[in-house]
Amino acid sequence: MKKIIIILACMAAFVSCKTKIAPEVRTELSAEPAEIIVTAADTYASFNIVSNASWQVECVSAVPTLDKDNWLSGFTKYGVNDGLVEVEFTENHERNVTRTATFSVYAKDKAITLTLTQRPVDFVAELTVAEPERQVDYNVKKVEFEVKSNVPWSVSSDSDWVRSYTRTGNEDGTITVEFDYNPETISREASLTVNSEAGETVLKITQGGGPAPEAAVDVTAAEFVAAPESSSELYRLSGIIENMVSSTYGSMRIKDATGSAFVYCLLPEKDGQEATFSKLGLGVGDYIVMVGHKRVSTVGGLRADELVDGYQESHKTVGTLSIEDYNRLPDGKVNWYRLKGEVTSISDNVNGSFTMDDGTGTVEVKSLLTGVNGESGKFSELGIGAGSRITVIAAEKADGSVAVAYYEKSKDPALEPGVIARWSFTPDAVTAAGSDMTWTGSKMDAAGKKDASEYDNSEGDGGRYIDSGEGSGRMTFVQSDKTALDPDGDISRRIMYYSGQPGAHGLAMDDCFLFAVNAGMTVPAGTRLKFSFCVRPEAGGAGYFMVEYLNGDEWKPVAGLTRSSIDGYTYNLRRETSEQTLTECNIVTEQDMDAISVRIRVSAPYLANGNRFDGLASGGVRFRGLVSGNDLSPVMEAL
Repeated sequence: MKKIIIILACMAAFVSCKTKIAPEVRTELSAEPAEIIVTAADTYASFNIVSNASWQVECVSAVPTLDKDNWLSGFTKYGVNDGLVEVEFTENHERNVTRTATFSVYAKDKAITLTLTQRPVDFVAELTVAEPERQVDYNVKKVEFEVKSNVPWSVSSDSDWVRSYTRTGNEDGTITVEFDYNPETISREASLTVNSEAGETVLKITQGGGPAPEAAVDVTAAEFVAAPESSSELYRLSGIIENMVSSTYGSMRIKDATGSAFVYCLLPEKDGQEATFSKLGLGVGDYIVMVGHKRVSTVGGLRADELVDGYQESHKTVGTLSIEDYNRLPDGKVNWYRLKGEVTSISDNVNGSFTMDDGTGTVEVKSLLTGVNGESGKFSELGIGAGSRITVIAAEKADGSVAVAYYEKSKDPALEPGVIARWSFTPDAVTAAGSDMTWTGSKMDAAGKKDASEYDNSEGDGGRYIDSGEGSGRMTFVQSDKTALDPDGDISRRIMYYSGQPGAHGLAMDDCFLFAVNAGMTVPAGTRLKFSFCVRPEAGGAGYFMVEYLNGDEWKPVAGLTRSSIDGYTYNLRRETSEQTLTECNIVTEQDMDAISVRIRVSAPYLANGNRFDGLASGGVRFRGLVSGNDLSPVMEAL
């Protein structure tokens, strides 16, 4: 019996190695058009079938029924691949009787429906639109037209400031037209044409001009951050919404090509009502222009530059379009759209003239700026080549091309091996980089011998960070809310040891150290990464951690570290008192990533000395930079 099993196993292995299984071909089946309407005098109609398989046709209903009135003469029953479903029928001599026939087309596991409608002999096409001409204020963003009709209709427009509108309808319906605030002080007009069997109906929208802009200093994000604090000087700041902290109160972070700035409690318009910003319907990725004052707050000694007492002056909703849909738009420079695709060829590597393809079509970009409020003539500095995947904001269309676009991000086919980010934790390095201030809010002494610390029991990272010395990385300490445990604020504190090693005291379950790295491109799926670090807890500090990376919206354990458990708590890193062992772990990206995020999270309530803690670990946990005399920690590398 054993011999038989072995022989069969070998035969199975041989067959699996030698036999090639053809990949399954997906069945295609569609019709163009799928609905046909004919007059009472017509006697023939045909549907174009697109398929890669054999198909059959069945008439599932006919009104009036076949038995009562044999008006349906015949139709195609079978076909293979592309072909026609031809339908023959008699003239309709009846008044007020509409004939309909419904067909089902089957091809393997696919099915589609075809509909034929024949009008009665006395049919008269009618279409009316209530109030075809509208006048609205500059801040109105939507108009609806009610359509009364007994025929299908379609809508077209060549107005460049109309963002979207209802394209088609069947009999009674609503045409919804959407657009942005009018950024100009003069009114503007848009025309839309409704076409049907009843003829053409022209719709007109007149949007009033906005108020004259208030005198203000136009600044980029970098210029705003560098500007002096002032409760009298007005600044005009613009950019893309990067993070919406509160859509109700209008608190957000915006970015442009020069950097980012924080905006606090923005009104929806000048002299507007507080806590009503959400009525604008803006979100992450949209463009906004605002006017306000500059304030510098120093919470815990940490400087925060904010635009305050401000209001929204204008904005643009930045939608995402396929290139096919973008090519259908009229020329203009009012609406902005986000386009994504692959760079297929570059004709001007200075000004950024190139062709991009997203699978639905191709479009030529004539000029690419480094970003919103960015510069022209610096395309070569963006590191974009043929084959790069790129995202741009198309700001102006002319002659069917993208005349002006703003760069957002790009990714190469693969990330080059090497160091992406490296942190240096020495007294000289942290002082030179200002990390002693950004991490703790207070400086080390001149000799670099005094621990610098700041109590902070609030939830989150408090805006405190340490930037990497090499690459674009940021380390933060993220914690739960501890204010209820000690309102005086002496439980949790960030530490910058005299040795230049950052850490934190008073850790609790799920507190974590977060390392976020921007590789300067979208990191493609399948990229292999290595993260090295040395974490050093004190005897009374937390000693059990989960090292995880962010995969989309899910935190997953890194590879290379063994998962274990203690009393039902899972961990993959344990560190004993002041242990200075270099830890190395690996990540293989499962999807495209805009950033690489790794966290070292307290996952079990046990100290480095093995004792259990209830609520808070009293000791500190810190990170070492030099290990065995080499600058090995922390480092993120591409393999």
